[in-house]
Amino acid sequence: MINKHSFITNSLLTSLLLISLLSSCDYAGSKLFEKHPHKLYTQKLEKSGLIHSAMGRQWVAAAGRSLNAPVGIKLPYVAEGYFAAETPDAYAIAFEARQGEKITVNVALRAQDNAELFADLWKLENGAKELLEFSDSTGHAITYEVEETGTYAVRLQPELLQSVSYKLTISNGPSLAFPIKEGHKANIGSLWGVDRDGGARRHEGIDIFAPLRTPLVAADDGEITRVNENRLGGKVVWLRPKGRSYVLYYAHLDSQIAQPGQLVKRGDVIGLVGNTGNARTTPPHLHFGVYTSGGAVDPLPFVNPKVRKPDTIQADVSMLGEEMRLVTTIKPLDNNEAAVEKWTLVRLIAATANGYHVLLPDGTKDFVSAKSLSTTDAPIKKLNAKGAIALLDAPDEQSAVKRITTEPVNMLAAFNNYYYISDGTVKGWVHSSHFK
Repeated sequence: MINKHSFITNSLLTSLLLISLLSSCDYAGSKLFEKHPHKLYTQKLEKSGLIHSAMGRQWVAAAGRSLNAPVGIKLPYVAEGYFAAETPDAYAIAFEARQGEKITVNVALRAQDNAELFADLWKLENGAKELLEFSDSTGHAITYEVEETGTYAVRLQPELLQSVSYKLTISNGPSLAFPIKEGHKANIGSLWGVDRDGGARRHEGIDIFAPLRTPLVAADDGEITRVNENRLGGKVVWLRPKGRSYVLYYAHLDSQIAQPGQLVKRGDVIGLVGNTGNARTTPPHLHFGVYTSGGAVDPLPFVNPKVRKPDTIQADVSMLGEEMRLVTTIKPLDNNEAAVEKWTLVRLIAATANGYHVLLPDGTKDFVSAKSLSTTDAPIKKLNAKGAIALLDAPDEQSAVKRITTEPVNMLAAFNNYYYISDGTVKGWVHSSHFK
């Protein structure tokens, strides 16, 4: 593993101790407790003056940079990751979520101390970022019911100068209960948007087929707003869930049990499956719909009983934090992005089901499969310099010089036009133009 310790001045330690003490205060019952923990910590860095230090500036920059260029994933998702104390960083992953789904984010901290790992849920849209929910290292999960289909992101960032190992799990499932009483056979047979009446209209719901007079239940706590009959739906029941901006529509009932104005709990029986209305010639089923102020929306994400579990992590988590190199060029999924070239040096920051999320030398992040990586133990080739060469701390001519040598060196990796080399004692970066 990489070295997780670095020299810290006494004044820096004193400031960090002050921050630690402030962080341990109990703000329960006050307005301050309701504020964003990440923001509170940033304010403490500002108050202590640490935010103006090199590491403080890097920490703040990493927070913003991670949301500007998150790594794309698909739900459900699980990963184990590592933050190195000497490298202020943040890690953000983006995913698509549908209206009606419930997103659950669990972060299990693996650190041996009381380090904080801030976790935030954001909505990303056309460059704008909206904070939705947040957590910290207290262990409680982030849960969020998706109000609008779109792109969302989870950002993780530890406090300064703390090495943190963690396990992140993000799951998606229905925000409402399935409207057929538990224990009864049912299957979804007709989906949202399919043609009706020869294409004259579209299906504004889903059809859930079940035996005649199977109990139907309230999908959430709420109030029965209407119990009536109409030409298409036959016997119908309308339910407004408590605190929600939409109503639920139950149609083709054989019998209506709930009454207008009745307050119901999730799971209460409100009717029985039938085939009334325009469903007289079809097998018994429930037509289930969700209506907002803007009209009908797809109800499947609200009640879909098929919930996938994330795949098991297959990548070797013991390699987290290690430097490795690519053994093949990684082509981008987005044609507007550049490929990551063969021999590029990467640091493994998170292990997933089929590979790693990696940190590139320029601070950007990407995903690579495990088979695309090799260690830097064996050199790619031996290089002879044209003269004395300076081994740099980063692939940038303005970075600090670690060592000057005139001896032949081993090439271990590369990035852009720089080689990552070793003279047998020190590793560093040298521009390719310095070699014969």
